[in-house]
Amino acid sequence: MLFEYVSVVIFVSGLLNSKVSGEPLGYLQYVLDILADVVLNETNGIGINCRRHLDYYQTGLETNRFWALQMFDATSKLPSGIGTGNTADLGSFEECIEVNQRIDSSDSFRGRYCFGETSMNLKEINATITLKLASCLPDSCSTGDASTIYKYFGLNFSFPENLCQALVDREKLRFGLSEYCGVVFFGIFALMIAASTTYDIYLYATESQIKHQALVAFSILKNGKKLIAIENNAKQITCMNGIRVISTMWIILNHRYFIQLSYFPLWNNFYKETWTLSAGNMFVINAPMAVDTFFVLSGSLVSYVYLCSAEKSTSFHIFKFYLHRFLRLTPVLVAVIVFIVTLLRQFATVPLWSSMIHSKLIEGCEKYWWKTLLYIQNYDRTPSMCLPHGWYLSSDMQLYVVSPIFLLALSRWPKRTIYGIVALIVCNIVGCFLLGWFFEISGISQGNVSFERLMLFVWMYYFPAYTRAAPWLIGIILGYHLYLSKKKKYELSTKIVASLWILSLMVMCAIVFGGHDLITSEYRRVLNAIYIALVRPAWALAVAAVIFTCANGYAGPVNWFLSLPIFEVLSRFTYTLYVVHYIVIFVLTSQMRTTVLFSNLEAMHQFWGDFAFTFFVATLVTLAFELPMIEIEKIIFAKKKNV
Repeated sequence: MLFEYVSVVIFVSGLLNSKVSGEPLGYLQYVLDILADVVLNETNGIGINCRRHLDYYQTGLETNRFWALQMFDATSKLPSGIGTGNTADLGSFEECIEVNQRIDSSDSFRGRYCFGETSMNLKEINATITLKLASCLPDSCSTGDASTIYKYFGLNFSFPENLCQALVDREKLRFGLSEYCGVVFFGIFALMIAASTTYDIYLYATESQIKHQALVAFSILKNGKKLIAIENNAKQITCMNGIRVISTMWIILNHRYFIQLSYFPLWNNFYKETWTLSAGNMFVINAPMAVDTFFVLSGSLVSYVYLCSAEKSTSFHIFKFYLHRFLRLTPVLVAVIVFIVTLLRQFATVPLWSSMIHSKLIEGCEKYWWKTLLYIQNYDRTPSMCLPHGWYLSSDMQLYVVSPIFLLALSRWPKRTIYGIVALIVCNIVGCFLLGWFFEISGISQGNVSFERLMLFVWMYYFPAYTRAAPWLIGIILGYHLYLSKKKKYELSTKIVASLWILSLMVMCAIVFGGHDLITSEYRRVLNAIYIALVRPAWALAVAAVIFTCANGYAGPVNWFLSLPIFEVLSRFTYTLYVVHYIVIFVLTSQMRTTVLFSNLEAMHQFWGDFAFTFFVATLVTLAFELPMIEIEKIIFAKKKNV
């Protein structure tokens, strides 16, 4: 394999260091000769202005003019480290676009940065590489002109328009109707926050009585106190706070790896395969199991909260039940989507910003924002999604919609309902097995998985609510038993407690660090189908056992750790952390100007930066949108109750 990589280096070097008249020339002279050929050939399709400016650029290089050497220096050369997979060079973005050269009183040009790629099929060694390089040419040259110029080097490069930028793109005012709407939207909320906070400070300073709770609904002072308050609620299952926070951090870590490995150029790109095949990295690869933890928590809280509230009231208002959920989740989503489609594109101009941010975030939200807000995006197989990680919110909302069937039955016929839910879980397991069997779906979306099989995994198994129902249903049963345990703690023998803990830990460790054979070996239909059917229900049962033992006083130091006050505070941010983290990671990663070295140590370092920055953004979103909407909802429902 090393010989093949070295052969690639020699092959590409030969293209970029050709011989003229049998005499080896320096690379700069080689470029000058190419530019001369481009300028002299009037039939190659190069634009008139581009040809004139290229001629001036050639003269500038020959006379060692600083601006010309600056453009030459900003242009990518053959990257070192091709043998490790470094097949990309981003050149020097700022150095290129800062060029502003006047030819005469009526003619001038600026440097234009373009990032393009070409696939090179090396038949001699039966290998294909994708070479990605940056060019710095006069802004009068189109992307077609740039492609034509590189053909003179023997390279068939394509330069997408959205990967070409000049300083004029950064300087010109790009505010349109959507941008002004975004400014007005966030400006209104900023004014309400400022007014509400000022009024709250006035009340505190003068010790006056509040006239209406709505006047302080947006107060940072009031909502900030709620965020950091430690509650002593006897009905609270405190261990859930730690589980929720740790699961959220696990998901953020996974997305840091996923985004870095999937979308951005790496210095050691070939190391990705080695990393994936290493058994020690299954902890990261299996991080999506944290989503199933959320399904368990969601199901258990739905049933637990309903049964506790049913003690106080015999009536069940289904409209209020659904409206509460919609108002709880949607305001944050609306704020994030509005920011993405109106203001996000204004925040930076760097080499990869336009392509990555626009294609992965903005484009999907411009077209399919309504699917995210209606919580149906997990079924529509669109090429781009608005907030791709929002599929979980859609699945969870759909399960919430059908939850009254189980809740009402559970409060009237608890035993029969439990039996029915267990039967549904068994049916779900069988259904997932058949789905994996007939469609040949891979159990893990890593390793030896084709793109077609990966799409089957995502759209037929990973996203739909009906395939993710088993953990949620297990959560419903857990919530019922947590409700009973609040009245009277379950008395369990030492053997049962020890068995629960041993089995739970064994299952969790087996799932977190298991599945390696599914990645490294050839596809085995039965094994993958069994894995798909059992892995998530097994994980859910293990998580449920941990929560159950903690709630009943059989967890000791584990319950103490998961119930720490810091987790209670951080758990209030988990929803906004989940919503905004994907955008934050993309924005931070898109700032790159050179290829980066990928390693576990570097990824962990980036993760803590991601988490800190995400936490800052989540705090702003929580204070500005989530908590105020919760306060307004309380006011609305309180009025209806009084009426």
